[in-house]
Amino acid sequence: MSDHSYEVQLERLQIGKNILSANSIWQPYFMAPSHSFDRNTLKALKKLGFTAITDGYGLYPYNIEGVILVPQLLSKPLKFLPFGIQTICLHTNSISDDALNYIINFIENNHYKFIDFKEAINIQPKFSSLQLFTHMGSKYSLKIIRMLRRII
Repeated sequence: MSDHSYEVQLERLQIGKNILSANSIWQPYFMAPSHSFDRNTLKALKKLGFTAITDGYGLYPYNIEGVILVPQLLSKPLKFLPFGIQTICLHTNSISDDALNYIINFIENNHYKFIDFKEAINIQPKFSSLQLFTHMGSKYSLKIIRMLRRII
């Protein structure tokens, strides 16, 4: 998405929204293809009535360009998260049976830790400095880990 102008992104997002609406499955939430979005994407999403995306850094939702970003750090859930909110991204077209079974077992064993996305977008940390610290810490930690994976 982020390689395109605002106008191109707006047009493509409108087409996608129309398809989802025609099938009665549109929700005001978005997941960027390949986690690729920029400020133009966020502006286009806001114009089209999207309110939140499941992506971003940190442990708490935050707002950019009028769109709430709910952190999505990993492709599988953390067994231990003492505070904060996370969403996970499941690549259903390529997930292995073992990985899918892990997710199913995790959900069955931890169902009480799950909340509705509508609730998640409104959760804020008790201390605003904690939000900034977790956002910046996770952003740069993940970039370093991803860089090391390519090297090793």
